[in-house]
Amino acid sequence: MTFVYREYRSYGFDIITPEESEESSSLTLDEMKAVDMALSCFGVLSGAALINQTHYEDPWKNAYFPGRPSKIITVESIYDYFKDCLDFSDET
Repeated sequence: MTFVYREYRSYGFDIITPEESEESSSLTLDEMKAVDMALSCFGVLSGAALINQTHYEDPWKNAYFPGRPSKIITVESIYDYFKDCLDFSDET
């Protein structure tokens, strides 16, 4: 499994275009919907603003401990944090 932070941290706050991605998309429909929801909510924020926001959210706070190795932020912890505001109903 590729860790997203390690994979893309060299870009800093620069935009990562699809052509620069080494992997082709193989997302499920629900995963694509989740990405679309995230982009519609957070796509207007700068990299610095996203960092500030996520560092106040439980998934990051529960994985990061200053001076100690950080734990991986699991998909489950992200889901548990956001599940009440997710809506995967079919709106087509």
